[in-house]
Amino acid sequence: MKKGVHRFYEQDNEVRKEWYTRDVKKAVVYNCNFDLFSAPAANWRDTFYCSMAPKPPNPEELPPPCRDILMEYSKQVIKLGCCLLELLSEALGLSPNHLKDIGCAEGLAVGAHCRHHQTR
Repeated sequence: MKKGVHRFYEQDNEVRKEWYTRDVKKAVVYNCNFDLFSAPAANWRDTFYCSMAPKPPNPEELPPPCRDILMEYSKQVIKLGCCLLELLSEALGLSPNHLKDIGCAEGLAVGAHCRHHQTR
């Protein structure tokens, strides 16, 4: 996953700009200082964000440098999350599917940051 994110950020700025948006309704949101208008100080970082569940985007909506790994990573994280929810349910004395049945496994968002380092 880290390599896929690095491939995205290593693209030419002009290519990355094609993905730039603050429109959270888009499949992929890529911007700088996501909390620019609400935080007391600016975060010097670029952020790549996409919602992968409950309704994953079409693969064509994801950036090519990390498309395949985003799809596979999300599938594996959902699988891990479901397993952990089963274990938590059992540890609480509930049926193994309890937390999944009440919607705890419904969503997955993937976010990746690239911090800008200043040199002196």
